[in-house]
Amino acid sequence: MEPTDLQRLRKWFDDYARTFFTGNDRADGPIRLKYDHTLRVCDNARMLGASVSLSDSEVLLVETAALFHDVGRFRQYRDWGTFVDRLSVNHARLGLQVLGRHRVLDLLAVEERRIVAGAVCWHNALSVPSRVGGRRRRIALLLRDADKLDIWKVVTDYYRRRMQGQERDSAVELSLPDGDVCSTGALSSLAEGRMVRLPDVRTLNDFKLLQIGWVYDLNFPAAFRLLDQYGFLSSIAETLPKTDNVQQAVGRAMVYLKHRAAE
Repeated sequence: MEPTDLQRLRKWFDDYARTFFTGNDRADGPIRLKYDHTLRVCDNARMLGASVSLSDSEVLLVETAALFHDVGRFRQYRDWGTFVDRLSVNHARLGLQVLGRHRVLDLLAVEERRIVAGAVCWHNALSVPSRVGGRRRRIALLLRDADKLDIWKVVTDYYRRRMQGQERDSAVELSLPDGDVCSTGALSSLAEGRMVRLPDVRTLNDFKLLQIGWVYDLNFPAAFRLLDQYGFLSSIAETLPKTDNVQQAVGRAMVYLKHRAAE
């Protein structure tokens, strides 16, 4: 893969994404959210790729995977009015359908297409299948870390604005009910040092616990250091109930982060 290939793919992405903008700022908010998110994930992917000394061609591949990881979100929101996969469609699979229908990846070599398609497919999965190894696994894991780092940025910025009085945004909160409750399943998973399972997310607080629990799914030293540096987990924790069980579960995740960031 050559830099000119990525330039062509970026142009296609930009042209495609812009077909979903209506010109109404309020209506376009969710589309803008995913468009801007994609560009930042590309930056994160390039940075993380450099931290593990990827080859130039591998950096281009992880950037390409980042560019297309959420390409299905645009149709998802237009056709279903939500970013909740269980209420609409798996956005990663929809993205692969979009890429296939438009033959976007045809300019890449066969193995390069497999790497990019795999990373897109698994970016929102619970985990990358154990059978996947080599470059395919490394690039998929880099994308997952790059994606999480920006989602943490998006949600912490949003929670901060909410505390200052901004109206609720269902695109960010996934229309989850707000309140002081944390579900037993979500809290138990975090307390045991595990990621929170999506089926256990029933409230906005559960969603915040899930976001904190993503620390257990990071893979690369630079991602841990950036997460610690930006203080995203602390920012999310500040918005949660100050009960002992919540604080203990969050505290365990924070200790884990500090340990991994210091390695």
